[in-house]
Amino acid sequence: MMKYLYYMILVSLSIIVVFAQDPGDCQVEPSAYEYSMNIIASVSIDDSLTNNANNLLGAFVDSECRGVINPLNFNGFDIYFLVIYSNTSNETISFTFYDADENINITLAEQVTFLPNLILGSVIDPFPLYGINQLMGDLNHDGDLDILDIIQLVAIILGQVSGTEYQYSVGDTNGDLALDVIDIVTIVGWIMS
Repeated sequence: MMKYLYYMILVSLSIIVVFAQDPGDCQVEPSAYEYSMNIIASVSIDDSLTNNANNLLGAFVDSECRGVINPLNFNGFDIYFLVIYSNTSNETISFTFYDADENINITLAEQVTFLPNLILGSVIDPFPLYGINQLMGDLNHDGDLDILDIIQLVAIILGQVSGTEYQYSVGDTNGDLALDVIDIVTIVGWIMS
């Protein structure tokens, strides 16, 4: 079992590929999609509305970016006019927020189902999106990404310890609702970059 653990860590250290959803890396070609929907949203992190023109809101289907936007300021708070693209109905859209003040990506709690021509929210009543400022990959919750987080993640994956809800949240770096070797590789990439 330990040999398997060491092998996983060595493989992880040899690959520097980040699979996480990063709004800063989003590139969407609207002409590649047949349908679109719109969300006029507000984003609250730790129960506070965001306010920074350099923030980004990204929409994803699995790890594929389907829309990204910087906010506009309305009365001191950000409003995001996000266009989301798809070729089919009923895909699950998740959201990742880039917090420019903290220089981190935050996975937001809400998900929506893609429906062509749907408009969610308005300037007067924006669609609310919520997140918690937690450091993705920080499984031991010490504020740093290091080998201790990788060891904790491997122990959870191998069933040696039971993970907490927090650990499953910050350990699931690609948002696929599972802790696996891809999450290890992602955290290793973050540590090395």
